[in-house]
Amino acid sequence: MKTFNQFRYLTLTTFFVCVLGTIVYAQKSRASFEVAGGPGYSFLRGGGTASSVPDGKGFQIGLFTDIRINQVFSVQTGLSFDRKGSLYPTKWYGFLYLDEEHLKLNYDYLSMPLVIRASFFKPVKLYLNTGIFLARIHSVMLIGEGTHGGLGSFNFTSFVPDYEFGLVNGIGIKVPLHKQLELTAEIRNNRGLSSVKLKDEYLFSGSPNVRTNLTTLMLGVSFRLDACK
Repeated sequence: MKTFNQFRYLTLTTFFVCVLGTIVYAQKSRASFEVAGGPGYSFLRGGGTASSVPDGKGFQIGLFTDIRINQVFSVQTGLSFDRKGSLYPTKWYGFLYLDEEHLKLNYDYLSMPLVIRASFFKPVKLYLNTGIFLARIHSVMLIGEGTHGGLGSFNFTSFVPDYEFGLVNGIGIKVPLHKQLELTAEIRNNRGLSSVKLKDEYLFSGSPNVRTNLTTLMLGVSFRLDACK
């Protein structure tokens, strides 16, 4: 069943890329491509003790395209790899060879955002993003320091929901470097709306829902096709 789901997701991704390519070709005078990524702050909401930890490390990196509607508004979408998660500070005596006071949950996703962008001012542009995302789970790992040295891990991918969806919001700037190139910097928040709690009671026992939250500093380079003429 997992293989079938992966094949289905690959098919949907291929279809998405083909449709996107057609749109970009038809609207190339209005399109730009952006490679962006950066580190982030991540935590899990609604997970009892795990939701109160002070910090968690995450990141996001991806390829995006921006289709301009007019001088102010544009639509952005793309494909990114997102690392979300949190420290898991609860003692769990099922792990005999891990230091159970330093456990970390890593949720890894392939994510597709769809956002509306409003841009203001020139030549340095300020922009605001708002929209949604749909993400397909890649892996969920519980990682800890081994009691005898090194790292140990447990794979919980088969125990979590296959998909996650949520809201995307961000604020950023574009700085022109060249006729075709712009530097981008954005603070982006991905706030999960669907529960990513494990399907059994291995983790977050007694918590009704667990949702992700990832805030990243996205740095990138944007290539404008309309400047190629």
